[in-house]
Amino acid sequence: MICERLRLPDGSTAIVCRDRGRGPRCQWGGCKSPAVAECDYPMGAGTCSARVCRRHCLAVGPADDRCPDHARELLELVGGSL
Repeated sequence: MICERLRLPDGSTAIVCRDRGRGPRCQWGGCKSPAVAECDYPMGAGTCSARVCRRHCLAVGPADDRCPDHARELLELVGGSL
């Protein structure tokens, strides 16, 4: 929880607290770690866009990330493995 002290116009003070909120979470295998990227694998007019954490993300370029399924597919094409 995030709390901050605010000075009100009449000179009094208020403390306002709010839940920090959870950002997007990884979508792989029950992993609930914070997502750091979305899969950029091209699909139709868009991309896969699956949210992935640092552990489940494969960066294949400066702004090109893959989810585990699409990373596996890419690595099979180039003869590598996970």
